[in-house]
Amino acid sequence: MVSIEKLVKKILNNQSDVKINELIKFMEYYGFKYRVGSRGHYIFRKGEKRIGAAVDHPSKRVKSFYVKDCIKIVQEK
Repeated sequence: MVSIEKLVKKILNNQSDVKINELIKFMEYYGFKYRVGSRGHYIFRKGEKRIGAAVDHPSKRVKSFYVKDCIKIVQEK
């Protein structure tokens, strides 16, 4: 099992190789809740902040621009 600190560092350093379960843990660490939308879409929400992510099947990897958007939203004040 990867510690959350290692996971955060991995995601911040390499946005192109992130699986959906890793992104879920990353977003939950920053207080976001998620729900599964249709066709492999995930919606993360915290208060008024909301962001979506899509999964590339069958690899379960998240497209890098979604990961970059998630990083940007968690770093906002």
